[in-house]
Amino acid sequence: MNPQRSVRQVRPDSKVLVIPHVSVTGARIRSWELATRLARFFDVYYLTWSPRKYGAPRRLDRLRAELGDALRRARLAEEDGVHVIRCSTLYHGGPAAAWYNSHELRRLIVRFGIDVVINAGKLFSPRFEIPVPYVFDLVDDHAAGCLPRHRPSIESWIAREIQRADAVTTVSHQLVKLVKERYQHDAIYLPNGADFSPPDCTAINAAQCLRSSLGLEGRFVIGYIGHHGEWSGLPFLVETFTHLRRVDPAASLLVVGGGSDADRLAAGGVPEGVLLVGPVPPRQVRAHFLALDLGVLPFARNAFTDSAMPLKILEYAAARKLVVATPLTELATLRLPNVLLTESQVATWVQALSQARDTRWQPAWLAHFQPFEWTRIAARLARIVQDLIHRNRERLGLSGAASVLTGEGGKRLVGELLYGLPLRACGARR
Repeated sequence: MNPQRSVRQVRPDSKVLVIPHVSVTGARIRSWELATRLARFFDVYYLTWSPRKYGAPRRLDRLRAELGDALRRARLAEEDGVHVIRCSTLYHGGPAAAWYNSHELRRLIVRFGIDVVINAGKLFSPRFEIPVPYVFDLVDDHAAGCLPRHRPSIESWIAREIQRADAVTTVSHQLVKLVKERYQHDAIYLPNGADFSPPDCTAINAAQCLRSSLGLEGRFVIGYIGHHGEWSGLPFLVETFTHLRRVDPAASLLVVGGGSDADRLAAGGVPEGVLLVGPVPPRQVRAHFLALDLGVLPFARNAFTDSAMPLKILEYAAARKLVVATPLTELATLRLPNVLLTESQVATWVQALSQARDTRWQPAWLAHFQPFEWTRIAARLARIVQDLIHRNRERLGLSGAASVLTGEGGKRLVGELLYGLPLRACGARR
């Protein structure tokens, strides 16, 4: 589907609220990438919130600190064409906290005149109906990625979200299948993406300067960029790299990003040839991808990772790099031309890394990545959102003179009149 094709016209003041699964801005996470590109079509708001209060030694102190945050009024800022809302929230308090966060979400919908909500997270999952259409974006198999004691509650949350949603989107074919088999519901495949435009001279120079500053000139640089949690496979990668160095002393391993595996590597001593730089500012991430000669994705295989579509796989491709990766089910389904799928055995990976070093990126491969252009993905999501807006207004009978209620003042009036009541009259399917 051509992303440049004009989509059905809606009011230019139509407002979309995007809620990510984690509270960050400017970073390369799916919700932010979509929000900045949806701004071509809508007036986009993006929800952020204060982090958990881990520093306080006692639970009562943490709750007191959160209550202090909750008393603050939501703040609004502008970033990359998006209205960023910094709102209050509660992490602790059980049902009371869930009610408070739901109440805060509905209050924000009324205050800013939101037309559609796109939610990828649990924290602001509505506990009661909201007055606008609702899109649930399932970015991972969250139930498979949590502690066993949390799994029933996570599965219950996902089931409620899917039942509530007017549309469900997912990042992988495996998650589309999971939603159908586990929850008996259809989901729309809306993959992760990247910016595949060719790097300009500024980006290339930045990458060359980065290699020089890190002492990587003349080296064969293998890079692992992203979050290195317990499933990252970083210990296996370091072990593999030490074996590779015996046959290829010019190889270096650049590890970018934080996480528990990265912390353990730093604490235990970094082997020769391994450079651990930690997290970098979002606007410097592309230079690090461009500075590589080869990307890797050594994820451990489990139900969580097999259904994932890691952004870094596409970022490597956008930087025109080959990748050696474990054969995750979604990657095996996609059959990307620059990815060498390799079982997690040291000898096999050493051979694959050597093979990838002798293989060059082919320009013709870019055609395979057209469906993963963020602009195309956002255009597809915009069509979904626009259809929901039109259908909701048709259900409400908002046409002709009655359409005045879809303006800013009208939306606030409707919200205030219905505030605190069962909002079935708003027409969003539940």
